[in-house]
Amino acid sequence: MGAEQEDLYLECEKNPLVEPSTCDNSQPKTDVPRKRLRCLLKCLLHGLIVISIVLQLIGLWIWYTQYHVKSRPTSTESTNVLPINASGIHRATANSGQGSALDLPASLAPEREGVDHVYVVNLESRTDRKDMMSILMHYTELDVEFFPGTTPDTLGFVPGEDERPKSLTKGQLACWRSHMNVYRDIVSKGYRHALILEDDVDLEIDTKSLVVDMIPRLPKDWDLFYAGHCGYVNPKDQVDNRKPSLLKFHRTGCTHGYVISLRGAARLLYLLHKPTNPIDLMIMALAEQKSVQAFTTNPQWITQVRRPNDPSSIPGSDVNPLWEGLHNSTRALARANLDII
Repeated sequence: MGAEQEDLYLECEKNPLVEPSTCDNSQPKTDVPRKRLRCLLKCLLHGLIVISIVLQLIGLWIWYTQYHVKSRPTSTESTNVLPINASGIHRATANSGQGSALDLPASLAPEREGVDHVYVVNLESRTDRKDMMSILMHYTELDVEFFPGTTPDTLGFVPGEDERPKSLTKGQLACWRSHMNVYRDIVSKGYRHALILEDDVDLEIDTKSLVVDMIPRLPKDWDLFYAGHCGYVNPKDQVDNRKPSLLKFHRTGCTHGYVISLRGAARLLYLLHKPTNPIDLMIMALAEQKSVQAFTTNPQWITQVRRPNDPSSIPGSDVNPLWEGLHNSTRALARANLDII
């Protein structure tokens, strides 16, 4: 290579603006592949740098969204099992709750998990029943809230009261209002599923596990599940062949023991705003019309106890003493353990 050609070659190396054709003539043919390789390596290096920056940005975005979204508490956060007192001794509680379950329509969609809360509807004057239910809840390991029931004296003004059937007594009206108050509490506190008990029941000792195991078997759009009922059960309404049985709700009454979803509570709160019949008959009519999705089991796990010296708080609503039909009566277990004959 001559001195002039060598100077031109050095100029081409330093200055990329030199005419390419001139440079091509100035450098040896053996340097062309080498230069192309250097350009290719530079392009690859720049590409890797860009890809690395993009991946780092994506990683930062994923970390940010996961940390901030998952760490935000929601108004409906709760446990997935029935509440149990860790000490093993019954304790009545009142969950204050925060937020409203109706803030978003999506919050009304029932989750297929456990029960968030357990209510026992109890008249303040019936301290004897509260005492007995406290014993039963100890043996069943259920942590409950004693919810004050409504009486004819505390009912207050009800719109359309003069239009209700004359056969609807003030006691039945008070029972309707008691359950409506529970539904309102469920909706306001955002409980996804709640077990509602009246204060004159007996129940299977393993009701807790029976209910928790049953909920995943229910259809996604279920509203009510009657663990206790009084009425007719049609075997043809059986949903599956598993045990315990799961059946579509078919002309069964009573409200002494049932599980309700958040959506079910909101629906009943809306659909039953005007009482025209006893509340269990109104729910039965809604189930037959398919306005609510209701299910039950047979044999039942929760029954009402009726004794001559302990009549119903609602005159005319006494049913037969069915508690002896339970497989493992909690009342019977309590009597045996406490040496009561």
